[in-house]
Amino acid sequence: MRKYLIKRNQFFNTNTGGAGFTLVEILVGISIIITASTIVVAILVSSFRTSSKTTASDIVRQNGNNAITQISKMIQFADGFGGVRVGPDPAQFIQSCTILAQQSTDYYYVKIHIGNEDKIISCDDTSGILMDNKPLFDQNRVSLVPGSCKFTCSQKNLKETPVIGINFSLTSGARSSSSTLAEKNTVINFKTSVKMRNK
Repeated sequence: MRKYLIKRNQFFNTNTGGAGFTLVEILVGISIIITASTIVVAILVSSFRTSSKTTASDIVRQNGNNAITQISKMIQFADGFGGVRVGPDPAQFIQSCTILAQQSTDYYYVKIHIGNEDKIISCDDTSGILMDNKPLFDQNRVSLVPGSCKFTCSQKNLKETPVIGINFSLTSGARSSSSTLAEKNTVINFKTSVKMRNK
C-alpha cells in the first residue's frame, strides 16, 4: 500500500522539477487545445458557407442573364409587335401602347412576330418565364420569385416602335426544394428596357 501512495504522489507531484505534469497544467493544456479547435472549425464553416453562397449567386445570375438576353434579343430584332396583355385571353392583346405610356400597367404576355410565326413571351409564377410555353432558365437550379415577373409597354406615338420593359427576380433552387439555409436563398432582380427595331 505504501508503494502505491508513493507512486501516486510522484504522479501528482507539485514540484516543477519532477518529470510529471500537475493537474492545473493538464487542464490549461486541454483548454488551449479546445479553444484552438473551436476557432479552426468556425473558420472552416464560414468559408464553406461563403463558397456555397457564391456558387448559388453565380447560378442565379447566369440563368437570369441568359433569360433576359434571350428575351431582349427576341424583342429587339422581331419583325413586328403583336401586342401585350394582362390575362390569358389571346384575343385581348393591346397593340398600341401610346395611351398606356402615362399609366403604369404591368403585363404578363408579350407577342412578337418573327418571320411567319407569332412568339409569345409570358410570365407564370409556377412555370417561370416562358417563350412559347418553354422555360428560359434551368428550373432545377433556379425559380422565379412569385409576383416578380412583369412587362411594361410605352410608346410616344403610333409612328414610334414600342419600348418593352422586362422585370423579374430569380432565387436559387427549384421551387419544390427551396433551401432553408440563408446562404442558399439568393434572390437577384433582373430589369431592362428594349426598344423594338420594327413595328
